[in-house]
Amino acid sequence: MKTAGSSRKNGMTLYGDRYAVTFWYDKKKRDYIYGLYPTADQNGETVQKIRKIPVIRGLYSLFRNPGMLVSLGVSTLSAAGAMLTLQEKKGLKLLGSVCLGAGYAYLGALLYHIFGIDGKVREYHGAEHKVIGAYEKAQGRITQEQAEESSRISRRCGTNFIVYYTASQAAFGWLPLGHGLLQQSLIAGLAYEGFRLPDEKAPALKEVLNQAGDLLQRYITTAEPDKEKLEAARQAMNLLVDAESGKLSEKRLAYFKKNADRRPWMDKLIG
Repeated sequence: MKTAGSSRKNGMTLYGDRYAVTFWYDKKKRDYIYGLYPTADQNGETVQKIRKIPVIRGLYSLFRNPGMLVSLGVSTLSAAGAMLTLQEKKGLKLLGSVCLGAGYAYLGALLYHIFGIDGKVREYHGAEHKVIGAYEKAQGRITQEQAEESSRISRRCGTNFIVYYTASQAAFGWLPLGHGLLQQSLIAGLAYEGFRLPDEKAPALKEVLNQAGDLLQRYITTAEPDKEKLEAARQAMNLLVDAESGKLSEKRLAYFKKNADRRPWMDKLIG
């Protein structure tokens, strides 16, 4: 099973081949709620063909998430709004201001939902890395000890991808690759190719970029989780393992699917 994850201020989602397990902390119940839902088939013939096309496969990985597509649309709307505010006609200026304001409002709501203001997302992020790392070693259900011993630093983290994107922007941003969204998409695709390039292909460059990403994770984007958060993440990973291996009964699958349907609407948007 290939695994990935995304963390938020009150929980996380872990992705497998066929299912995703999500959990969040319910303040009223003072406990975690776990949900499970089927994901898009990442092993299908069409997806496998896309994953063989350089640059395009990176854009697919970035934008297959519904939340990323919505964010892309909002960014495009905001850019159009900024251009309209430069027009002379008052009606167009007003429309531009509304579009720009809507874009900023959505961005603010999204950032708050993911990061909050108390820094808990850093602990969930660390717990996410630890349980994924433990699973990759065990290739099955993981124990508390395995989760605790696993590192919270992951070379597959989006933090490291941001380092590669920044480097690609510096290296290729001056080239005439098109304007605006097209240029940024191509640079993101090139960054993905560098991100997934085996270390032995460019050892010196990869080491510098990876070390920069590791430092960002260690001091900014992740933190050692407390026992409660790590245990919640461990249970989520074991639930995902059971679902992917067909060990959950139809009744249990339906129960966790019902929970997933109750998750916050922005969690559904993020995926």
